[in-house]
Order: sequence, then structure tokens, then C-alpha cells
Amino acid sequence: MSSRGTGLLLGIDSSGRVPSIALLAPDRDPWLATCEPPVRGEGLADLLRLGLKDISAAVADISAVGVSTGPGSWTGVRIGLALAAGLVLPHKLPVTGMSSLRLQLACCDKPAQGDEGPVLATLDAGSGNIYVAAWSGDGGEQLLDYKRCTAEELLVDLRVLPAGLRVAGNAAQAVLGACSEAGLRMPGLAGEVLDPAVALAKAAGTELDSGSSMTGDRATPGQALPTYIGPTGAKPNKNRVAAAWSAGSGPAR
Repeated sequence: MSSRGTGLLLGIDSSGRVPSIALLAPDRDPWLATCEPPVRGEGLADLLRLGLKDISAAVADISAVGVSTGPGSWTGVRIGLALAAGLVLPHKLPVTGMSSLRLQLACCDKPAQGDEGPVLATLDAGSGNIYVAAWSGDGGEQLLDYKRCTAEELLVDLRVLPAGLRVAGNAAQAVLGACSEAGLRMPGLAGEVLDPAVALAKAAGTELDSGSSMTGDRATPGQALPTYIGPTGAKPNKNRVAAAWSAGSGPAR
């Protein structure tokens, strides 16, 4: 019979430059470790085995899994999803998938109450482009849909975003530089207070407490699919070649 674990939460983030895994157990500090890039499947799995050994736990103790769905490293995202699938499917565990952009909102520091300005999440997309999306400070309202653009093209959107904007992510300096050259008001920088893997584990715990699991910001409950961002915005990739799967069921079609 499949186990639903004993309260151990697993977070997997392999979408960025430095892949990481976090294990959260009740009444103890998070266990967190990073892989040497580039990420490889066996390296991420070895890191999980090391973590379980260090905290004297087993795979059967895991209650829920949180995993980054991208965008980011094409290979890294799929390795992380494959590891999550290998745990979720046989043990029928809840899975929470979160886009790499939404994940930044969960990682950054929270401003003082009453001063919750919007957050612009950014990621380097290569070739002079960035992935971006923006949310209200509490994350309740999406103010800018997912898009891939240059920092200069983003200026049109920045002019209409509310005041108090803060920028998070590894393309923040490119955005600030474009604002400076254009003479626009300079956004502030959001400070990161949580490692992405820790934030994913916490999100998985929140979803477990609520009795549901979700993917990204708009996908079918119970699924975790790689996120692509193209000219028409973000959407999950359902190609069978990519690790597209549904918790507790067969591959998504």
C-alpha cells in the first residue's frame, strides 16, 4: 500500500543555474543542499539520498513534493520533474508545481503591511531576452502576464504598472539599466529571503494542508508540466517526450 508520509516535505528546484533540494521536517530547521551545475539526473537523486540519510528519514516519510516547472534550463526542468514523478507516481503523493517566475514571489522579502507594492519577476532567457511576469505584493493579482521580451521592450509595460514596483530575479539589473537609460522611475530591488527549493517545499505543505495540489498558476490540478513561454504567453508543454505527467495517473495527453 502506498504511504502518504509522515510530514516530510520535499522541494526540488532544478530550473536555475544552481539546482537545489530542500527537506522540511516538523520541528527542525530545513535541510538544504545544492548541486554542482550542470544538473544531471543522478546528481539530483544522489542529493536527495544524502538529505534523507542526514535527517534519518526515508522516501516513505515524504508527504508532499513541490517542484519548479520552469521556464529556465530546458534540461534541468525536466530532470527535476522526472525525479518528482519517480516519487509521486508510485507513492501517490500530492505534487505542487510552480513556475520559476511565480516562485520568485514566494522567495522575496515581504514589505511592511500597507506598503505592498507589486513585484516584477525576471529570468534571463538568453540572447538578450528575459522572461517576466508581475504580481501584486501579496500575490493575489497578476498584473503582467508571462512574456519573453528584451529589457527595452519591457519599458512599455513598466510605464503602466503601479508605483512601488520591486524587481526580483537574475535579470533585475538589466531591467534597472534599461529604466536608467530611458529616464524612467527606478524600481526597487526585492530581497531574496528563501531558497527556491525551501519555498517549493513550503508551498507543497500549504497545498497538502488545503487538501489539493496544483501546477504553476493556471494548469489542471494534480499535474506538473513544463512551462514554455512564447509569443502568446505561458502554457504547459504536453509533448510526451517531455516529462508531462499527472500525480497518481499515467502520462498526460
